[in-house]
Amino acid sequence: MLRTGMESRLNTHHPTLYFPGGDIILKFADPKQRNIGGYIYLRIHRKNLEAYPDLLKALTTSTESKQEFYDGGIPIFNPAEELEDVTRVLQFIYEGKSSLPLTDDDFDAAYTHSSLFHMSLDYNVRPLQKHLIDHIKKDWPDTLPAWDLRERIYYNRWEAAKHWAIDRHAPEPAAVILLARRYPDNKALQDILPRALYHLSRISVDTGSYPQQNADALKLEDYSPRSARLELLSYEDRFRALAGRERMLSRIAEEFQEMEVGENCTAPTNQTKCQKGMRARLAIITQNFLTAWDPLTMLKDNFSEGKTEGTPEGEEEG
Repeated sequence: MLRTGMESRLNTHHPTLYFPGGDIILKFADPKQRNIGGYIYLRIHRKNLEAYPDLLKALTTSTESKQEFYDGGIPIFNPAEELEDVTRVLQFIYEGKSSLPLTDDDFDAAYTHSSLFHMSLDYNVRPLQKHLIDHIKKDWPDTLPAWDLRERIYYNRWEAAKHWAIDRHAPEPAAVILLARRYPDNKALQDILPRALYHLSRISVDTGSYPQQNADALKLEDYSPRSARLELLSYEDRFRALAGRERMLSRIAEEFQEMEVGENCTAPTNQTKCQKGMRARLAIITQNFLTAWDPLTMLKDNFSEGKTEGTPEGEEEG
């Protein structure tokens, strides 16, 4: 029995995921009563999980050696996953997108919903994957007009607010890069990766830090620059971004030099034509970065002439 004697005061049914007709019971430590042995029970339907065999297997693999049963022989499992993560995934399976509404204000979803990303990707819950990835894709477009439009949205949010750090109104790249690096076989995330890396190249990653959502963030200057959660990046990504930023700016400058803009552009009759040509050239360069730039590949030649200063002993440059 789940509720017997003294235990009835400690054990509770989940308010929305305990179905009397369910044939699987999941048992989790109650975060509010963990110290006194309280549990929360979910009762769900196996048929609802049959489309997600990896998730079903994870939830029905108990961390306890002795199998428990409820009246009628219904098995009780104690999964290793966290209660909050499991309930959010199950609510999505039962209720669909309405259980996880995402709006433009959820611009930091790759970070705030990271555990859901991991659950959906680790256990192949494709509808949840698509819902989450489709949302973050909007903040990482692959065309310059769309990119400019998103930047304008972030600026307008910042302008309409109290001018706290703009990072509180716009997405940051490190959380997206971390997801894409962890799941290299996910094509949708790999499509977003170059755009997040491109944005990382626009940030001065050697200065400042990402503001945390606490009272200290409110004290930041109105015009704090965009930043990133650098602690989420691998050493390799962080080093390449730091070492390659100035190199990439130099590369763009070299592209312009190759245009051979000279004295002809100083003539009044040629200025408009030259300006249009320069803008078009810059658009092409940036568009290439948006769709295909990965500093781990493009910066390889920057480190091919020997050991770079500041590299740990015994570590080769790739």
